[in-house]
Amino acid sequence: MKRLINKLIGWLNAIAKDKYQHFAVGAVIASAALIVAVPLGAWWRWLPLIVSMIAVMTAAVVKERKIDPKADMQDILWTLAGGAVEWVVFIVFTLTAR
Repeated sequence: MKRLINKLIGWLNAIAKDKYQHFAVGAVIASAALIVAVPLGAWWRWLPLIVSMIAVMTAAVVKERKIDPKADMQDILWTLAGGAVEWVVFIVFTLTAR
């Protein structure tokens, strides 16, 4: 068991700090957009999800293309992965509601 935990920690240590930060920011943007867009769900229940996806994608691409001197596709993917965590939760709750 100790070898398994050491292997897991070694794997996590191999991921750069920058990637964790992108993941966290993607999750925060996705949740904030979902919270703001939930009242729009009265029109169509999937609209908050689309708003959140657009917000995270826009933030990731604009940050990499306009702010950073060199765009890194990995940063965009990590940001989207953070958003995906929130989107999965939203989808599960939306499908199990009612």
